[in-house]
Amino acid sequence: MQKQKKTKTQLAVENFEIQREHLKKEGYVEHEAIISVLAANTKSMLLALPLIAIFFTAFLVVWKDIQTDTEKSLVLLLFFLISIVIHEWLHGFGWSLSCKDGFKSVRFGMMWSKMTPYCNCKELLGFKQYLLGSMLPLLILGLIPSAIALFLGNVYLLYFGALGIIGAGGDMLISLNMRKYPKALFLDHPKECGFFAFEKISDKNEKEV
Repeated sequence: MQKQKKTKTQLAVENFEIQREHLKKEGYVEHEAIISVLAANTKSMLLALPLIAIFFTAFLVVWKDIQTDTEKSLVLLLFFLISIVIHEWLHGFGWSLSCKDGFKSVRFGMMWSKMTPYCNCKELLGFKQYLLGSMLPLLILGLIPSAIALFLGNVYLLYFGALGIIGAGGDMLISLNMRKYPKALFLDHPKECGFFAFEKISDKNEKEV
């Protein structure tokens, strides 16, 4: 009987579990930080909206107007849909910079049941390295376009930046969860939104003292 070939997702889950077990044997304590898609969509809005409000208020103060026309708004929507793919690529690029195998350690895919694209890093990363990949889409697609829009008075770039900030709301939520584990090593979850943080028992005891 021919052995069934494992899918990329199954291989990624196996790799994840092997690394988990190895780290626990090495004396690390694991902390699960997984958020549901619902939580990512609701709580992330609470993080995104204040940032958007700051940029829109500043734009109105300087340029007085945030009106758009329908035709250009449709073009804006098209660029936003394209940016969803770029968003995931930026995660992968940020993480790959610290991976031994570069982009070979990054996996892209689509959660069809949730209609959500994803990027997964298969290597263990430090705090700064994991944070970089997590926050890069917010910086490139959200904060920078919004700042340039404010400087140039381009209302369409302002809206594009706002959409980029909303799209990175879940990333901001994950990054806030990371603050609890500043000395940890991070392993991106292969199927869910979030990570497992691994702390050495000695480091954990020092933090609690």
